[in-house]
Amino acid sequence: MKRTIVLAATLLSLSAPAFAQSDEVAEQEIVYQDVTEHIFDGTNVDGAIVVPELVLRQERQPMKIGSFINLRMDFNTEMSSSTNEIR
Repeated sequence: MKRTIVLAATLLSLSAPAFAQSDEVAEQEIVYQDVTEHIFDGTNVDGAIVVPELVLRQERQPMKIGSFINLRMDFNTEMSSSTNEIR
């Protein structure tokens, strides 16, 4: 008996929002203008540009990567060994 009452109350509470809407609201259609025009004739508008005194710009600096290839600047040992082979 308690289960049927709880089941009926649950079904009634879940279906209640469906009955809350009326048909008249669904039939109304809201139409907005394509262009809104504001006319400021005869109106003085005073204003000031407000900007920060300091503009902080942070850019990411490119990463400096050294070369993985080490160039030899002298070949003295090879030159001396090659001259020794010729002799």
